[in-house]
Amino acid sequence: MKKLPVKPLCTVLACALVLSACAAGGGSEAASGAGQNAPQSAPQNEVQSTAELEHISLNDHITGEAASADGMYLLQNVQPASTNLFYIDFQSGTETYLCAAPNCKHNSADCTSYLPVTQGNFGYNIFYFGNHLYLLQCAESSSEPPYLMQIDPDGMNRTKIMELSSGETFSGTLFGYGDSVVMDIQRVDESGKRRQNLEKIDFQTGQRTVLYTYLEKGYWTVMGITEDKLIFLTVNGSEWQYFWAPPQGTEPLENYAAANPLTPVFDPQKIHYTVQDKYLCSMDYSAGVISCTDLETGDSAQFPAPALPEGETMVGLEWLYDDRFAVTTDGPDGQIYRQLIDMNSGELTGTVYEQNEQHMQQIAAQWQDQLLYLDHREEKPLQNQAEYGVSGELTRYNCYKLITKEGFEAGEEGTDIVFAG
Repeated sequence: MKKLPVKPLCTVLACALVLSACAAGGGSEAASGAGQNAPQSAPQNEVQSTAELEHISLNDHITGEAASADGMYLLQNVQPASTNLFYIDFQSGTETYLCAAPNCKHNSADCTSYLPVTQGNFGYNIFYFGNHLYLLQCAESSSEPPYLMQIDPDGMNRTKIMELSSGETFSGTLFGYGDSVVMDIQRVDESGKRRQNLEKIDFQTGQRTVLYTYLEKGYWTVMGITEDKLIFLTVNGSEWQYFWAPPQGTEPLENYAAANPLTPVFDPQKIHYTVQDKYLCSMDYSAGVISCTDLETGDSAQFPAPALPEGETMVGLEWLYDDRFAVTTDGPDGQIYRQLIDMNSGELTGTVYEQNEQHMQQIAAQWQDQLLYLDHREEKPLQNQAEYGVSGELTRYNCYKLITKEGFEAGEEGTDIVFAG
């Protein structure tokens, strides 16, 4: 199974805790008047596919970064009224526009890296799957609804696979599933009611199949996968629980919650569970115990939470890559730290990663024995502002570093990715 980094613990907590903003996760009545692209309900007698679920995106969510075998694509805003596709080549350690045209200004539709941010076009996200880059336009514009587009690795041959109906948008989760992709699609009807489905989209035909409709009562969302299971979280007030369901089930989610629990019902203020990659991690705050279970093999580890300096508070356990984990702590100054932990002994190794604007150290991709990580965001003026009649406009530019896994575990600094233009 292909592995990509999943959400840092702080992101997991944020995704799970922003319940009021995620009320869309609770499905409402299906809106009427859907267009020809409206999803069709999955047949109740559908034969289960032998395809495996795959991690295909950073954080298992739609983002502005997309890792391939030899590099990473990303979206950066560098000029007014547009976004550009960039490519980081792992071998050379350089970042370039996704454009091979000489003397290109990268500010028009003639450029293979150019994406307009005009007339409501914005909210782009990307992912890489199979042998193609895929672009999601997540915001409905005045001229077209959100869409999914396939792009060749060099930026050429853009092909629109499908469009959503008016009022719909791509939202949240993203996984590979055979020759299809599984993702959340949200719809807001004219009255403001929200419905959110977990759907499968066929890359060949653009056909949509509803796998599950999130329930209106409480909060329901998919938080992870194994090769053949979807891992869901349900929240009802202070009562939280993880459970699993098949990718193409024949029962409503509440039935699978009752039949396939992965955790007991828990209060996250006392014990908190997270699903990261194929691991179910927990932090029992009252007992001071950390545990981690491989959901595919059943292997597990449990040990007392390591002792921390005075004033530091344990937040949880975070999966980094392979079988490497870190304990996330909150320092007395409000600073968040990740401290590398030996999962065999339960002891801290002494390597500490800061979590701030200057040293983010967020792993974005793996390549051979190396890691690409987001180091910091740098504020820069937008280029060519005079051509657009604006001035003083700034953008925040993602700056990355490449480092060996051995170096990362030793707490060393990586090598800057060089912008080659």
